[in-house]
Amino acid sequence: SRFLTTKTNGLIETPIAERSKVRLLVRRSGYVSYLRPDLTLRPGTNDLGTVSLKRGYRVTMTIPPPSNGVIEQYRLRVFDANGLALDGALDDASPMTVADGEGVSIGILAPGSYTVELIGRRNTRRAQVRVLDADTQVTVR
Repeated sequence: SRFLTTKTNGLIETPIAERSKVRLLVRRSGYVSYLRPDLTLRPGTNDLGTVSLKRGYRVTMTIPPPSNGVIEQYRLRVFDANGLALDGALDDASPMTVADGEGVSIGILAPGSYTVELIGRRNTRRAQVRVLDADTQVTVR
């Protein structure tokens, strides 16, 4: 991954020698990340156009301990309503792993429907989450 910072006018200087397909991710604290997976950049100055960021919310998840007492570690995945994985668009405060009996907070997510998936060695847990206009809590069983 390479990070490029925009100038105040939204233009970026690319250190590439030829046209390249890149994944554009725009982040700002408290706002939903903007992800464009198929942007073509050319050498020199590139105008990204207008990127509007929307206020977003956090999802606090509780993962109850298992009844058998065997704690499992999970890799966390988040998908939007269209099945697009949003793992790379979550903010730095969102952990990518969680264990049974823990609670985590992920975000920043726009209002909408999401599937949270916890992938462990022995099992996979899924929960449907609907974010409306506030932070949301969910228990993943």
